[in-house]
Amino acid sequence: MSDRDDAPAPRPAAAKRGAALRPSLVAFFALLALPYALVFPYLGDLNNPNETARLYLTMALVDDASVRVDGPLRRQGWTNDLALVPAPEGAYHACVKGPALSALAAPVYALEGALARLAGRPRPGDAAPPDEQAEWLRLTALTLQFFTVHVPCFAFLLWLERRLRAWSADAVLRLAAVAALGVGTNYLAYSLLFASHAPAAVAAFVALDLPFRAALSKRPRGAPAFAAGLAAGSLPALEYTAAAPALGLALGALAALRGRRERAAFLAGLALPLGLLALYQWRAYGDPLAAGHRLLETEPFRVVSERGFYTLGAPNPRAALALLFDGGFGLFATSPFFALAALAALSPRVLAALRALRPRAPAALRALRPRAPAALRALSPHARGLRPPASRPRARRARALALATAALAFALALVGVSSSAVWRGGWTIGPRYLCAATALLAPLALAGLEAVARRGAGPRAFARALALGLALASFVRGGAVGLFVTTLPEAIERPVAQVLVPFLRLSLVPHHALEPLGVGAAWPFFLAPAGALGALVVAARLVARGRAATSAAALGLAAAAAWPALRLPAGAVDHGPAVRSFFYDLWEPRGRDALARALARAARGPGAWGEVAAAAELAGKPGLAAAAREAAGAGQ
Repeated sequence: MSDRDDAPAPRPAAAKRGAALRPSLVAFFALLALPYALVFPYLGDLNNPNETARLYLTMALVDDASVRVDGPLRRQGWTNDLALVPAPEGAYHACVKGPALSALAAPVYALEGALARLAGRPRPGDAAPPDEQAEWLRLTALTLQFFTVHVPCFAFLLWLERRLRAWSADAVLRLAAVAALGVGTNYLAYSLLFASHAPAAVAAFVALDLPFRAALSKRPRGAPAFAAGLAAGSLPALEYTAAAPALGLALGALAALRGRRERAAFLAGLALPLGLLALYQWRAYGDPLAAGHRLLETEPFRVVSERGFYTLGAPNPRAALALLFDGGFGLFATSPFFALAALAALSPRVLAALRALRPRAPAALRALRPRAPAALRALSPHARGLRPPASRPRARRARALALATAALAFALALVGVSSSAVWRGGWTIGPRYLCAATALLAPLALAGLEAVARRGAGPRAFARALALGLALASFVRGGAVGLFVTTLPEAIERPVAQVLVPFLRLSLVPHHALEPLGVGAAWPFFLAPAGALGALVVAARLVARGRAATSAAALGLAAAAAWPALRLPAGAVDHGPAVRSFFYDLWEPRGRDALARALARAARGPGAWGEVAAAAELAGKPGLAAAAREAAGAGQ
């Protein structure tokens, strides 16, 4: 569907503004691309099952033409999150993760294998030594990360900016929202890992946006409706925990789409991935309607999965509050920009539209339409000149319904995750299971900011400062740590203070894209955080008036929002040194951090033992620090 179906012809002034904005957009996305293009935080010895189990399924699909992962398991070694499935011919192993990402990655893996054979380095056979097997797994992980997660998730940000133009004509607010999602949430960490959380966020926004666009069209169209159904149905196939927001998105789509043709197309698209998921479950576990979690090989995990309905019980309000507000992993604490979504979600009119989105008959869903036109007016009573081009009644109804759908889908995701016995997500960055629904908050946050900004020049400057400041704080609190590690144990209560700052001081950085070109130094990695910060600087420079005041206010808000992340809660036990020591011992690549360099200098002369002591404290090595201080004293 064209964005122009319900919009007037662009005026010359708007065309000029678009042309003037284009260089800034190019600069913004070029800088924002650096984290996605440069950073590869892969730690093979960590054996992260969130990634490895999915890698095994992709390998099995291509190498063994099977959903059974015993072949990769035999070649690469044990990992968690595998089911041990009883069968007459003997038990076998299967991955319990949603299979969609592994299936999508299969063509990339097949091409990798073909190129490796042409280069004379085919996949190691079963009898190959462990180091060759580990190197193949590492190459496969980095390849699939980049081509099936890094690149698509960054490309989504390009598309997202265009789609958010329907929610704000203010480029500063839009770019702040894109940066807040792209580098200010755990979307960044999970875009650098072969896992389904970030791709599920992409699918969720597509399932929200396409019915909204179809509702703006002058005539019904089946293709966008089918694509929307495909995206919504892909959510549980990507990760089972995304089934709850998929339900809300499906209800909203059926309410927004017009006529039997569009709704039938949506339902057909919805059924296709769900049918493929059922087929996978039948082949993998012997039951098309059951996931494999109750067959988990690891007994403690299997016991937890047997609670309730696949760990689901009654909603847990304390868990829900922690998922939103906990200072170490809560969504609104680590990514404060998206707390702005409450400005729109709690509007009385949007709440009325939410109440209308009940799972009732289609006739009841259609009854929502006469009540929806005023929903958005409550958000922006003074909007005239800055309202997006599509401002007719049908567009206002569609906008109100899209906001209500986003709020409903996120609320269902929150209730679903908080109802689970494993709501915390184990080792994670931020609220892992809410990642799929986070992108849905972007239109709500922009609608809330526009509700403030449309009241005049002063409120607009304040809204811009608020958006930029909270986007910057979100990068510091919620995104930056994902450039170093893509998972952290639950014992970490303040990732910035306990992991990010010490790793920065140590220059303990992961793999980067220039290493294959022979650049082994650490400096290319630092282009990634510089790019994220530079993108926000580009957004700030788009402020036409009061630039200095707006930028100063944004920095002040960012500092205020980020400051609590720099200190542990009163009375908390600091597990940071033990966690840093754990990661340091298995870090890749080795030898370019401050401790390694200091030890190399100390081996050549005693003058560097003081540096060794300081670096060892940062790395969580108190024994080495004490020995280094003793050696430094003896040398003096």
